Amino acid sequence: MNLTDEQLRIINHSRGHARVSAVAGSGKTTTMVARVGRLLQQGTSANLIMVLMFNKSARDSFAQSMQNRLSSAGQLPAVRTFPSLGMRLVQSFTKRGALPAYSLVTEDYVQEKLARQVANEMYRLEQKNDGWLAGDEVEEFLAFIDRVKSTVTGAAEVFKKLKLSSRYSYFIKAYELFEKVRKQRKMRFYADLIHEPLMAMRADSE
Repeated sequence: MNLTDEQLRIINHSRGHARVSAVAGSGKTTTMVARVGRLLQQGTSANLIMVLMFNKSARDSFAQSMQNRLSSAGQLPAVRTFPSLGMRLVQSFTKRGALPAYSLVTEDYVQEKLARQVANEMYRLEQKNDGWLAGDEVEEFLAFIDRVKSTVTGAAEVFKKLKLSSRYSYFIKAYELFEKVRKQRKMRFYADLIHEPLMAMRADSE
């Protein structure tokens, strides 16, 4: 395997955190598989290595690359996606009583229906009319929900940072209502698998 000096520095990194940015086709998988191999060679237990990917296809591809190149190393670390890690945390925190036992809802239309309902309600309250939102505004609101749940700062701060048009000012209260109704119905969506454990950890020093 021919590796560049830069790849070797990544593979042999030994102190503190390291963030590596690379474009598509630059050899990220090769480098990170070799990094895992180096850690195993140094005696690090596979159970102490976390490999985290954005989606299932990336997870499966990386796991196969590890199997092909590191099969002689014995036990290999598990490769997870963000949602699967979040699910494990949710289950663990639910057992500890740090999170309530809600159902995971995977159908997109359920979240969209709830978002449309609360956004329309807040829009009519703010605009003091009986109008209905266009589909693109509901899509904007769904994107706003995901942006809020990718942070710990709250809806008002996210709205400010995104510099959204004042026409969307109802998004802040609509988000609060969305969360209130979601919790009343004891539901979780995919974004909650990361956001809720994170907020629980911030609230509990243990």
